[in-house]
Amino acid sequence: EWQVLELDATFSILLNESRYIYPSDCVQLRRVMYSETPSDDTTWRELKERPWDRFRIETDAYLPQNAPTAYCVRAEFFEMTPRPALAVTDGGKVSYWKLADDVTDSTTEFELAGLHRKTVRDLMVIYAKERTGRADEANRELAIWTEKLERVAKKIEHRADDIRPKLNLRSRM
Repeated sequence: EWQVLELDATFSILLNESRYIYPSDCVQLRRVMYSETPSDDTTWRELKERPWDRFRIETDAYLPQNAPTAYCVRAEFFEMTPRPALAVTDGGKVSYWKLADDVTDSTTEFELAGLHRKTVRDLMVIYAKERTGRADEANRELAIWTEKLERVAKKIEHRADDIRPKLNLRSRM
């Protein structure tokens, strides 16, 4: 799926609760932040993401109680460590990606980030050319459009900054 729209959502921190459910429209979590005084913008701290295996090693099935410093992405929720020592209304914030809502009729507003609007508009122009008898021109432009899209997709899927550990194969002796 494409990372189309990025949103922020706040959630309340519950005393001793380490697990929190994703927003209902979330398709990919981008970051988690924590603050004990959310009304002060300077107090928000980004939590470090931990892969499951590292999270288990660090917590050893024991979650101490203190201000959270890290989180682990799970299938239906994310888990913070240490467990919050304070209950804070709107003390958590997630940045996440969501998909654009479906366009169901001509009165529905097309929800799309600016950088994606040009891509969609270009394809609409190509289809309009095809339907008005300019098939050769439309086919040439569609090939260029598709190649540009594939380049962008490769950049999105590039895992150079992936925090998960790489496989280190042992050499044979």
